[in-house]
Amino acid sequence: MKKVIEGTTEVVSVRRSYQKALGAARRALVAIALVLPCAQLQAADESDGDGDLRITVTSGDTLTSIVQRELGGLNDWGEVARFNKLDQPDVLVPGAVIVIPHELLQKRNFATVVFAKGASTTLHNSIKKPVVKGDSIYIGDLISTGKTGFVSLSFNGSTLVNLQPDSKVRLEALDCVNRTKSCLVNLRAIGGQLNLDVQSEGFQQPTTFIIDTPYASAAVRGTKFDFDTLDGNILGVTEGAVEIRIDGEVAIVPAGKGTLSGQGRSIKDQFDLLPEPIPTKNQRISPQDLYTWQKLDGAQTYRASISRADTPTDVIRRTSGERRYIETAPEPGRYVVRMRAIDSRGLKGFVAVKEFRVLEVDDQAEAPALDIELSDEIMRIKPQGLGSVEVRFSETLELIGETEVLINHKAFDIPAGQTFEARIDPSKPLYIQARRVLDAGTVSSYGSLYEFSGSER
Repeated sequence: MKKVIEGTTEVVSVRRSYQKALGAARRALVAIALVLPCAQLQAADESDGDGDLRITVTSGDTLTSIVQRELGGLNDWGEVARFNKLDQPDVLVPGAVIVIPHELLQKRNFATVVFAKGASTTLHNSIKKPVVKGDSIYIGDLISTGKTGFVSLSFNGSTLVNLQPDSKVRLEALDCVNRTKSCLVNLRAIGGQLNLDVQSEGFQQPTTFIIDTPYASAAVRGTKFDFDTLDGNILGVTEGAVEIRIDGEVAIVPAGKGTLSGQGRSIKDQFDLLPEPIPTKNQRISPQDLYTWQKLDGAQTYRASISRADTPTDVIRRTSGERRYIETAPEPGRYVVRMRAIDSRGLKGFVAVKEFRVLEVDDQAEAPALDIELSDEIMRIKPQGLGSVEVRFSETLELIGETEVLINHKAFDIPAGQTFEARIDPSKPLYIQARRVLDAGTVSSYGSLYEFSGSER
């Protein structure tokens, strides 16, 4: 025996467009147009031919409340009063009509940065500057995120677009200021990855969202899908249905299916998406542990991220590859993990979203020692000392940083002084470690790591 001392998806259409690539080469891009159902509003509100907004006053309305609601502030309250020739602007009669001029509505025709992290810049009128929360993004502006950059944009509060690291996006068109019309957003993603949550709440007409992008991941009410054109065109639908049109070929892809296009491919050939990854059962997680999940048949790689439960856009951990684990958060608290599997075609499966708690580690608490007895196919463990002890054992050990961590382990709580017995495979290596469970939110550090090779039993 060797003892080592332990030191974490209405249907959408897709049309093809082209742009010049570097040099004289040309590459195909795809524009994704999302047309959403609209929310129900009062039929009395309407827009005239000049784009002015006409609002029929209802009981309880004041000029202040109307201006605040439609313009997002009171800076233009006086101009609205003068435009409507209101001698007593504080007295509005139900049934009267208030007109908001199109010029005032256009002042709100911008996107707002609601979250910014890492190295990100915006290019406005040939002037580049860092992106900060609260910035306004106008038509023609270019946003770039660096390797650690992340930016979230809100379009009139109804649509959220997240720019992942190493992304570059230009706002091509925007008209989301008149709620009696449709909301229109057109982005050109020059590179990188986008995640979208497109909503039509607050608009009488359907919302249209168009993306020209080499990669797009969109989430719409009742619709969630991933679209990737970095290697051909790959489309996977996790909710609703998507109509895709490429080079005259048309296909409707329902939820749970994916399709690929490109040389030798047909979008009418559809494949099942992989299901959500399933977390390992009964995980007690501290900063010293890994968050793990079970193996999925057909999965070639996995992607996972961890963020704080109260700030889900603030991703603190990411992983991508064949490994079925992710290092947990460095501090105690509530967190959210997002996991998905990717098959050999590059189709991304369903996303599992799970909330979990990271426990506190009491470094002053004494770690438990174990009395271990191995006999053929039987393992007997008796924790020493007092209280409850969590014992973990596994046939796999990996070095994460400078720490040796058990992978695909089994865990059991054993009262100190009692003997636990389990059947094992004597031909395989065995790794065992333990820690004290001090209360529902606190554990000790792990004690010694016990390692056995098959030949030692």
